[in-house]
Amino acid sequence: MTRTLISALVALALLCTADLRPAEACGGFFCNQQAPVLQSGEQIVFGVRDDGKIEMWIRIFYTGPAESFAWVLPAPANPEIGVGVEQLFDDLLVRTNLAGKYVLDCVSGDCRDCPMEMAAGDSAVDDGVEEEGEEVEVLQQGQTGPYDYVVLSGGDVAAILEWLSTHDYDVDEFGEGLLAPYVDAGMPIIAMRLTKGRDAGDIQPLRLVFDGSDPMIPLRLTAVAASADMPVHVWVFAEHRAVPANFRHVELNPVFYFGGMRNFVDTLNRAMDEGQDQAFLTYMADSPATLNLSYLDPERHSTEGLADLAVATAGFVAAVADRFGWRGKEMTSVMRQIFPLGEGLRFCTAEEDRGDDDGCVLEERFYSGEATEVGAYEFDLPLDRAQAVEVLTDRVVAPRTAAHALVNDHPMVTRLTGTLSPEEMTLDPVFRLAPEAPAVPRVREAARRTYCVADDECADSSPRVLYFPGGFQVADRRPDDRRAYEDVMNRMPAAWRVEDWGAQGDAPEMVVDNSDAIHAALADASDMISRLPEDALADAPPLPGDEQCEDYFGGEDVWPANRPAAADAEGAQGDANPFGPAPGGGGRGAASAGAS
Repeated sequence: MTRTLISALVALALLCTADLRPAEACGGFFCNQQAPVLQSGEQIVFGVRDDGKIEMWIRIFYTGPAESFAWVLPAPANPEIGVGVEQLFDDLLVRTNLAGKYVLDCVSGDCRDCPMEMAAGDSAVDDGVEEEGEEVEVLQQGQTGPYDYVVLSGGDVAAILEWLSTHDYDVDEFGEGLLAPYVDAGMPIIAMRLTKGRDAGDIQPLRLVFDGSDPMIPLRLTAVAASADMPVHVWVFAEHRAVPANFRHVELNPVFYFGGMRNFVDTLNRAMDEGQDQAFLTYMADSPATLNLSYLDPERHSTEGLADLAVATAGFVAAVADRFGWRGKEMTSVMRQIFPLGEGLRFCTAEEDRGDDDGCVLEERFYSGEATEVGAYEFDLPLDRAQAVEVLTDRVVAPRTAAHALVNDHPMVTRLTGTLSPEEMTLDPVFRLAPEAPAVPRVREAARRTYCVADDECADSSPRVLYFPGGFQVADRRPDDRRAYEDVMNRMPAAWRVEDWGAQGDAPEMVVDNSDAIHAALADASDMISRLPEDALADAPPLPGDEQCEDYFGGEDVWPANRPAAADAEGAQGDANPFGPAPGGGGRGAASAGAS
């Protein structure tokens, strides 16, 4: 089986975390919530194509001098190499992020409304180049975007590292032991460095294309620069949902999509640990149409007719800025490359005045075209427009066109996220397609019913019962002992289920099922809401009172109409009530027993 390998440099930015303590504005411990966007760690996008090839898009994080930048990874075959789109990763992080939403609020009794309290393009490739007399074979070398690259094969690890060092690739950080498993397996080694004249601000994602079947991440190589509990984000665009083949798969405790934890990152780390450290959580498996990445449409970034515009250089600058935009690290780098400031001109510092007449110009005004309309900044710098169009094609048009095809040529995108520490990176995770695996909506849904225990009580402070998929339910709002309530919630299992999909098969093997422990914890927490009517937790859908709520909870026609369309895919959750059957018995501590 051919396996596709990919590795990204580890982000140096701090992990983005969020404190998810309950805010009184939502009236309780469980609210509609959005998980924090984890922007650091490995970020890899795979496209499993029907022509037998796999695309790999890799985001690279680096801070430091340009001459020290080196990036090395193994590949299963001699690849096609190009650059990617930085904004694609930003959008995927946000638009595939987890969220919890209450799709229905029901009320028993009469409550009054009260104000809520607010808590504080590719370059030409020289194929088959071989340096005579050397043990290492150069499969290809060239330039793409801001990079020089080379693909090496043959020889041993020491010979490959010596070749790279001799040819000015800074590989001192790469020990022989890290690359040895891949070189010994006969895999070519790709090395990248910044082209002379480029700096760290010019770094773009990479895009590789080569023959393959199952995407794979060489975490053993990544471990050299990894931090504790480093996030690993994987997106797989393919015909079907992707699942981990040799790592565990974790389903998060449903209540944690809505609250009940102080920190989502801590909860995610706990879930991974409960998954025996080497595990992934599926954030989403749905149609890419839900991502709304219309800016990748090729019609919005064409260079047609650009080189033939009958305008001076200043007008050409304005035309490029208008057609492609210039904001963002990627486009700013491109604009600097094709429109260098002429002699005597320089960009102003933040402290300098717009009106300086010493050749200083604000970068924003220059690249937006605004500066060209100011008399003091009129210019007609010499410019090779054909070369400018070539740079735009290589670094902007080709990557966006490829990204558009990636997003639109596949019916399913799966996002999986895990967190691993260096000592846990002993196995390279492999992913496979599972045609029978159900779709997974990004937004997890739940429902709740408020009980007005006094006619003059505020709706936002009245006790309520929350219903989660899998038959879980819990009482909320103003517990008798809030600290004890929170402690119970934060100590219950973070993982609902731990599964093993394995290398084949239509369904996973259950490794751990924490349903009983979660039910027990929710029952203990519910016992602390003494203001709740005695029979509230004994009630099960359909609930008494509001007719719409009865239809929603118990009817066969309402729930399917309210859940995401992707969930209607074959093998997805059926039309039965997703909140589970009636509790097994009455009483305040009773909890639904129907977790699936």
